[in-house]
Amino acid sequence: MALRFIKHCLRTTFPEFRQKYIKAVKQFIIRLRTSGEKDLKKWVAGTEAPESVQRTIAFLREVIQHVQENLYLDKPVEGALPLFEVLKIIIELFGDFEYKLRIT
Repeated sequence: MALRFIKHCLRTTFPEFRQKYIKAVKQFIIRLRTSGEKDLKKWVAGTEAPESVQRTIAFLREVIQHVQENLYLDKPVEGALPLFEVLKIIIELFGDFEYKLRIT
């Protein structure tokens, strides 16, 4: 359900709705990270990945794949920015480095 929300609700052209959707997606991904934080730390330390971690990774891969498939050279800026925002959120919350998108 969350994947469908990300795929379909970010298509809006109204900035105020898009901001609300991005905020909801960010809160969901933060909750996803905090709910499985202990299992993620164990997995990173070298133990076998529990099923919850495998499901989280599968979900994040599907989201990233959706973002990659929908970003192309002639994509309007209004449609591309929410996808970059979702990608930025995932990188900030699950990545090992700080990522900053320069909008010019």
